[in-house]
Amino acid sequence: MCKGIYTIIRIDEPDFGCEGRPEGRPAMDTMILRGEQGQEVTMQMEETRVWELGLDEGKDIILDEKGEISGLAERMKRLETKRLILRSWRMTDAWDMYAYASTDKVGPMAGWKPHEDIGETRQILRNMFVGADDVWALELKENHKVIGSVGLHRTKREAFICDRELGFVLSEEYWGLGLMPEAAERVIQYAFEELGAEKLIVLHSDFNMQSKRVIEKLGFFWLTRLEKYRKGYDGRKLNKEVYGMTRAQYRKESPDILTVQDVDYHIVKLLGKGKGGYSYLAWDGRKEYVVKQIHHEPCSYYAFGDKMEAEQRDYEKLRKIGVTLPKLLAVDVEKERILKEYIKGDTIYDLVLRDEMKAEYLEQMKRMCEQCYSAHINIDYFPTNFVVQDGVLYYIDYECNEYMDEWNFENWGVKYWSKTPEFLAYVEEHRGN
Repeated sequence: MCKGIYTIIRIDEPDFGCEGRPEGRPAMDTMILRGEQGQEVTMQMEETRVWELGLDEGKDIILDEKGEISGLAERMKRLETKRLILRSWRMTDAWDMYAYASTDKVGPMAGWKPHEDIGETRQILRNMFVGADDVWALELKENHKVIGSVGLHRTKREAFICDRELGFVLSEEYWGLGLMPEAAERVIQYAFEELGAEKLIVLHSDFNMQSKRVIEKLGFFWLTRLEKYRKGYDGRKLNKEVYGMTRAQYRKESPDILTVQDVDYHIVKLLGKGKGGYSYLAWDGRKEYVVKQIHHEPCSYYAFGDKMEAEQRDYEKLRKIGVTLPKLLAVDVEKERILKEYIKGDTIYDLVLRDEMKAEYLEQMKRMCEQCYSAHINIDYFPTNFVVQDGVLYYIDYECNEYMDEWNFENWGVKYWSKTPEFLAYVEEHRGN
């Protein structure tokens, strides 16, 4: 058996039949392991040792040169702060977890019941924490005691669109020392800078003022309140307060909020700058949108009239002839902003760049051209203005103009829908932008 990391595929417990296990003979579990190259191997281990190490199906183990288990492979990247080490959980952390999880101040604040005995803690630790890839143990550097946890979970809350959900628990003994903000700040940094997350959420029960203060200190913004969201361990319906943070807000980029008709939308990132405005990916926790901020910067090759009026007029014109485009959701004339449906997907420009362009997208473009030409109009056929979502081609801009042969798709736009000299020249010109 070679040294390396193996995944436990199956654990078979011994079957001694009706006669039972012979006296003095230890119960041996048989484990089926799969190596990094796909090879399968079998090994046996005493049942008590399997339990002590927290081994279970789906977990990764490390085998040393002798083919013996040296421990579980750590799925959590080790992080550090001034006072804390954030690391993977181990079965040897059971007593530290039990010390805070058995009190009546920690679990009930998060909606779970205090642990009744060390056996329950070991069971929970083995099933939910050891070998997990979304929760860190918080180890205090001064005494190497585990005092809580921080999670960065792939959320299953269908009501919210986000990349990860932050969660945290801290021993009551260490409340008020700034340790949780210190740990959570490092995890947030990891989420945005290393994982590439764009949106985080965090929740707390409405009576949990300690968590509320931590969340606000971290810079999260309030999104909504969920009435009677789920039952606690005692059967009570819990109300939850929901907060969010975007990468733009984490980086303190400007703008971080844009208001449309007195509703705030939190900016995730700049999607692009066009002739008439800046388009931003925006978020309210539940849905993603595009907020377009009209600008009045000069354009040497295009003359504008009233841009806000043109946006609405062109949208209606394209909608009526059947062009597939994002819905116009709101207009704020005073602030010169429009709110649009967000079409999530790759642009034609990106697909051409990656050599992933498909003939069916060109066929859809031809049908769109027929709709436009019959109405005596052209749209902006440049490939950054088209997004494919679930196989459907969308024109994500609303701009349209009177039809002219020289600016139709066949004479101009098609030059940029494959790796033509014109397309490659554009890529080179805008490299690094």
